[in-house]
Amino acid sequence: MHPSDFFENCSLRTGIDTFEIFDEDLKQKLKSIHPKNFLKTKITLPVYKINLYYVTEKGNYKTVDRYTVMDSESDDEYVDFWIDMFIRDYNKDNTNHKMIKCEVNSIERICEAVLPLG
Repeated sequence: MHPSDFFENCSLRTGIDTFEIFDEDLKQKLKSIHPKNFLKTKITLPVYKINLYYVTEKGNYKTVDRYTVMDSESDDEYVDFWIDMFIRDYNKDNTNHKMIKCEVNSIERICEAVLPLG
């Protein structure tokens, strides 16, 4: 991926205080740097397939697959935490189609997403 495309699609966090701090000026600067001034590298992130079982508000039983990309391999132990957050956020955002009694059937690491830069 061309570095300018990468920085176009990223937010650049420069710090965390009470909230995250993002720098739009730095983003514009990095987007405009010539690609030959970047070392070639790659970003590698684990991708998971999560199989969920739940009951709909109409009493129907559903099994669905959901997918997530984690920050790093070391986040393997936190996948359950992120799934719980997803379910809570999903139910909050979809009040007419909640996932009731949602249970995780399986969590499977299916691949690594590799994004070459430069």
